[in-house]
Amino acid sequence: MADHYEAEVNRGDLDVGSLTRALNKRHEGGWKLSHIFEQAGNTIMVWEQVK
Repeated sequence: MADHYEAEVNRGDLDVGSLTRALNKRHEGGWKLSHIFEQAGNTIMVWEQVK
């Protein structure tokens, strides 16, 4: 199965490979990323189940 998500950052010193893998693994399981936020150094991801 081809990847559905591709993640990028605007700073070269950040590696988003694990985020990209997590996004695509969730997508294979029937979920899509609805929103992603950052607050006080924490990442908040809201997932939506695809029917």
